[in-house]
Amino acid sequence: MHRTALQTFAAVESAPDEHGQAGRHVRPGDLVVLHPREAPRVRVALDIRQGSDGGKVIFFDPGASDCQRAFLASRVSTLPWPTVPAASLLALA
Repeated sequence: MHRTALQTFAAVESAPDEHGQAGRHVRPGDLVVLHPREAPRVRVALDIRQGSDGGKVIFFDPGASDCQRAFLASRVSTLPWPTVPAASLLALA
């Protein structure tokens, strides 16, 4: 499972414009592909919050004052990303 997740991330990172779908229902843990002027372009959605202007995708950004940044879900491409099952995390503990 870890290898699949890393291979998926590497494929999206190497050609971000070829991956993702705009307008899909985003879930925490999904990969988010941002506009070419953003760096890094591929990030992981931490949370989805509803607002007056639609759903916002929240992700980690160490440069922001609260270490979070948001984009409108309708403005980014996203795709599901294999995550580690909870049982796997318990086995590591």
